[in-house]
Amino acid sequence: VAITATTDRIFDRARELGAGVFAATADLTDAAAVAGLFAAVTGALGPVEVLVNNAGMVQTGKSAKRSEVAGITDGAWQHHLALNMTTVFNCTRAALPAMQAARHGRIVNIASVTGPLVTIDGSAGYATAKAAVTGLTNLVDAVGGDDHFCAWRADGSAACWGQNNDGQLGDGTFTD
Repeated sequence: VAITATTDRIFDRARELGAGVFAATADLTDAAAVAGLFAAVTGALGPVEVLVNNAGMVQTGKSAKRSEVAGITDGAWQHHLALNMTTVFNCTRAALPAMQAARHGRIVNIASVTGPLVTIDGSAGYATAKAAVTGLTNLVDAVGGDDHFCAWRADGSAACWGQNNDGQLGDGTFTD
């Protein structure tokens, strides 16, 4: 297991999790930093087989003002997109080549119902970025090859596309 954060607190978390946990600090909004992180993880643990993108909303040491579309500054807009979408894109892009070469891998993107399904007052950047994460997830699945993909909603229902282990084909319909 490899874990990362922007501050050294990640090393405390690794110690709590126990032996065999690889921890590193990295700015996941920076593509070069992500490439370095993935190289370090691959060197320590081997190719990434499962990626969980579970970052965003807030970042330790940085504040982001809640804003509506008409009132959001360019800086706040870029911050929200970088923190909530670019991080997911950079890590997904770094993980895909090895997964595609191995013809195996899983990417789990933690988004939010805010954006794709609902919105919150003052969440222009956050909601837009989380809707984009959902779009990226669908895009990666569409070009991902022969594997299957399931998207899970907050209510526990799932939509699956592609062939599952039983040879059944999902059509993308959400079921309870």
